[in-house]
Amino acid sequence: MPSNETEWRPLQPEDAAACTELAFKSKRGWGYPEEWIELWRDGLTVTPEFIRNSWSLATFDETSGQLAGFVAVICDGVEAEVEHLWIDPSRQGSGLGRKLFEAALAYARDSQCGNLIVISDPNALGFYEKMGGQAAGSVPSMPVGRELPRLIFSLRPSRGRPH
Repeated sequence: MPSNETEWRPLQPEDAAACTELAFKSKRGWGYPEEWIELWRDGLTVTPEFIRNSWSLATFDETSGQLAGFVAVICDGVEAEVEHLWIDPSRQGSGLGRKLFEAALAYARDSQCGNLIVISDPNALGFYEKMGGQAAGSVPSMPVGRELPRLIFSLRPSRGRPH
């Protein structure tokens, strides 16, 4: 598991409120209007039931104990999808997002999924492209007319040319 000045562990149902707070804080960090944030309320809310039904990894600041970031993945055995990946805006660029995402890739691969899907906020697109995501269209979002990039990370072993 990754290490640094943070504690790493799976989310627990009692972490739901802190996860929701961090998701809203992170989304607001990109300067979206509050009317849009309200449109996304359901998608930004993390419930105890969601935590129980997903794979997750969280990182907490060892000094303050505050949630610094988390990732949550749903896997159906064929494909996995990142449902949440949030980093405290003050910690963006610290490598926590990369470590969380790499853990999600490892989980999906270990679960025998063929692909990991990410529906990205446009502001996070560059991050996912650097991580190796391949563009795979877009999905509609709110407000009406907004589109979110869809990326695929192939988890199948690459095959070289036969010799």
